[in-house]
Amino acid sequence: MELVYLHGFATTPEIWGQFWKSNSLHSSIIRFPSLSFARIEAESQKLGCSLNSNTILVGWSMGGMVAIETALNFPEKIKGLVLLSTTPKFVRSNEYSAGVSETLLKLLRKRIKAGGIDAFHTMLFGDYKPAGLADLSIEQAMEELEELARIDLREKLADLKLPVLIIHGDQDQICLPEAAEFMRQRIADSQLSILPGVMHAPMIQAPSELKALIEDFTENA
Repeated sequence: MELVYLHGFATTPEIWGQFWKSNSLHSSIIRFPSLSFARIEAESQKLGCSLNSNTILVGWSMGGMVAIETALNFPEKIKGLVLLSTTPKFVRSNEYSAGVSETLLKLLRKRIKAGGIDAFHTMLFGDYKPAGLADLSIEQAMEELEELARIDLREKLADLKLPVLIIHGDQDQICLPEAAEFMRQRIADSQLSILPGVMHAPMIQAPSELKALIEDFTENA
């Protein structure tokens, strides 16, 4: 079995480094590919072609969107999904209340344009600066934010025919907990674990709890 950990927007694979070093699952092969989020569908195709069979994808945040697309495009390779702090649709709309407001997205764009990608890192991690923060240009960040605003996976969730573990912090303000429940209701073979007091980065804020959940899932998937 192979475990493939996917990072999120404005980070690199090294965001998983400390978590994996202290919580590695020794029975598995571990990989940490580098992703671009400018084109989610194209990135999922690229990732899927590089995977071996019997793979479990662990996708954090925007990496979870790539994981969903990859599982749909390469079902013969993917054994299970762990969707960590992710969402099928980032922005709220009239028929979808589990996204963030357009106002928050505009604020995020404004802050990045004024202060660069460090503004997002501060919004996400405060004064703490973990390894794995991507040095995106403002142009790159805007392009990836446009893709985040565009992507909508809601109608595809029911097509996932594999075990899915959804993990979400109940204090997440980037991808709302309501999005996790939305996915649980629409993915037939799914389970949801909510982490109390945890925000958007459980691998940093709740590594022991996250490790136990992933380990249990991989043993039973």
